Amino acid sequence: CSKNHTNHTCFDPDTQQPLSTYSCEVVQPESSVGKAMNLGEVIGYYFYDDGTETGVIIEYTHGTYGCGNTRLGVPNVPRSSNVTLICDPQAGIGLLVGGSPIHVPGNEDWDTSPDRCKYQFEWRTVYGCPLCSAAHWKENKGACIDNKSTVSYEWKSNPKECHGGLPLPEPTTISCQSSNNSCPDGQVLTFEEACAPCWVNTYSRSEEEIYSFSQRIPEFDTLFTSDCTPITERCGFNVSSGLLISGDETSFLRVSKNFKRQGSIKITLMVSSAPKNEPFAILLDSKEVYTYSGTTFGFIDVTIPAPLGTHVVTLRFTKMVTSVNARSSYVAISQIVFHGTVDAAPRCINCPAGFVSSPSRGSCIDCGVNKYHYALKDQCVDCSNNTFRLPQFPVCRLKQICNELDYFKVYGTCIRNFSSITYTLMTPAFCTEPTSLDLPQNRPCLTCPPGQYWYGDICQTCPDGKYLALDNRCVDIPVGHYSHKNILYLYSPVRSWSHLGSEVSTSCTGYCSSSGWRLMGDHVDSGINYGTANLLFNISTEIEGGPFGEGRVNFRYKTLSINSHYITTQRDPSSNLSGLQFFIDNQLQDMPYESPVESDIWFPIPAGKHNLVWSFSQILNTEMKLAQLSHIRIEGTMTGYHIDTSPCPAGYIHNPSTNSGCIPCPLGTYQFRAGQQSCIPCAPNTVTLEPGSVECTPCGAGSFSNDKLSDCVTNCVFSPSTNSTIEYQLASIPETVVQLGSEKYVFNLCQKAIHCINGCGLSHIAQQTANGNTFNIGHLIEFVMPNPSNESK
Repeated sequence: CSKNHTNHTCFDPDTQQPLSTYSCEVVQPESSVGKAMNLGEVIGYYFYDDGTETGVIIEYTHGTYGCGNTRLGVPNVPRSSNVTLICDPQAGIGLLVGGSPIHVPGNEDWDTSPDRCKYQFEWRTVYGCPLCSAAHWKENKGACIDNKSTVSYEWKSNPKECHGGLPLPEPTTISCQSSNNSCPDGQVLTFEEACAPCWVNTYSRSEEEIYSFSQRIPEFDTLFTSDCTPITERCGFNVSSGLLISGDETSFLRVSKNFKRQGSIKITLMVSSAPKNEPFAILLDSKEVYTYSGTTFGFIDVTIPAPLGTHVVTLRFTKMVTSVNARSSYVAISQIVFHGTVDAAPRCINCPAGFVSSPSRGSCIDCGVNKYHYALKDQCVDCSNNTFRLPQFPVCRLKQICNELDYFKVYGTCIRNFSSITYTLMTPAFCTEPTSLDLPQNRPCLTCPPGQYWYGDICQTCPDGKYLALDNRCVDIPVGHYSHKNILYLYSPVRSWSHLGSEVSTSCTGYCSSSGWRLMGDHVDSGINYGTANLLFNISTEIEGGPFGEGRVNFRYKTLSINSHYITTQRDPSSNLSGLQFFIDNQLQDMPYESPVESDIWFPIPAGKHNLVWSFSQILNTEMKLAQLSHIRIEGTMTGYHIDTSPCPAGYIHNPSTNSGCIPCPLGTYQFRAGQQSCIPCAPNTVTLEPGSVECTPCGAGSFSNDKLSDCVTNCVFSPSTNSTIEYQLASIPETVVQLGSEKYVFNLCQKAIHCINGCGLSHIAQQTANGNTFNIGHLIEFVMPNPSNESK
């Protein structure tokens, strides 16, 4: 706003004196005095409104004459310049950039435009917004309790579309009388006990009190109480990242509400916790009415019925760290809704930035990818071509230059040991393509995944019962060996999801910029997400098992920070809420949820059908991250192909019917060597008690093996020695039960019986504990004479 300057860059080219002007163009920057053209020394201000954005235009006129054309008779005109300040509450001071075009130069034969020598600049800044005043806030009347109501104030829009000026007034208390008046969705009960429509870009719902933690809740501290045991620095539930999040140790959140009628409490929440943790619990008047153990995949709605009367609602969660690799365990709550506590909504609630209220004003709707909310017209409009918006982004942001993360890679045919790479920009696009793409245009030809070989221009697998030897020939699996079948994903480039198979799927819940994980050619990634989103990559599989009764899964992954590429504002890098987790049948596996370098990891999978889930979570207002996943190998599957072989372990032999697996030695036989074709029968009076044995067990004195050599039996007649004429006959002793304290023992001395209720099988003696468990504590029998020096038995 001043024509005086001291930066020694703008000088009159004739007098070499500083130009007394608001705006200048340096035309000889190499000059020691920075010769320049005056772009305007008379200033004027105008209101700006292009139908989508508002601000101020500063116009500078009466600059240096130029841009004429003597040959065409086009006169010189004074240079002028416009700086358009666009209201952007999130930009701070912002950055001045050139308009499009910056100016019409007027130095070509064809240039006779009346706009020649006019320079255009654009500045997205908070200073393009007006000073804050009473026109920018609204009053909220709280519920009438004991004939008193709290009047609080909040900005009409979020973020507020003003700066500086007047602050929000402090809350005040007024007298009131309880009312039974009701108002429909989208309306609020005024001080005069009349229904009035909600403001632009706000919402309400009839008979509901809504507490959305993405917004400031003025009465939060007076309504909710939070604490923890033991008391720590991060105690209880606290609002962070637009969510109400549990703290350290055991956190409690309590609120008391009077329900005027049969109502409900609906809580939108997400739980991240190991299954062995104490479950998250909701209590109504100290009684547990809901619990959840484990991890939810994204947010879920939990609705609890609430009877007529005053009730205390308590949320309880105990934070436990099961591993140094584990993502923090927590409960995150986005919204709590009480239905039946009021007759009419006590206040209209601001829609979050980037959202627009529904036509009925009963809810808010995110404008979606590359659209934003234009407050003056209360509608969603497209971002400009050089800007973009992600869900839950407050405003459109300037696009950065695209990098490799923004492209799908397609590999060409292998020619002279190299394949070309074609890059296709992912849609929707959140970046600006450069004029020349500085990315690798070719790479060494891809090798086939393990166990596959080139045939023509595709990779082939060996037929069932064969595997690929080192000399690239398909050969039979050696006798005495086994080979798991394998299924591989993302070892080589894939052009579409259908090529991954019907057993693979992806999805996203929350505020997602894509429908799930993105296929990027040779890997998948979790996409570009700013707001709270949970993305799942699922594979359904069936494990056949092997000699050890289980298979394995192997994959590679890494997590990248993409904050600086898509937004220039600093996020909280210390937050460990965003990251990747892996589940087998909803059981969380132990692995680092963040890995800036590629990690290669294995997990066992038992025989049977299973669901494998890679879950990536992005939390609003935390550092933007992206996970990449590739080289997934599932070993021991029912279908697939063979990659390598291993000897059948001791206790197992080659399976001649499949030629690719091993079978356990049956009862009565054993095998103590690995890689064998046959089992060895047990010697007389020795047995094997389970298939796959590596040795036989001798029967005890007074017992002998049955015909199948699978168990030891007795007639309960025995003598102290082979030369003794003394004989004992115990077969007539009936089943006997002995109670010793809280434990019970059941004896069948000669014949085994089933005493177990938890699968411990036949036994001579069973122990039943106080908690109902039963244990086999005598499977084989042996008769032993006591030492004569001991007490007679």
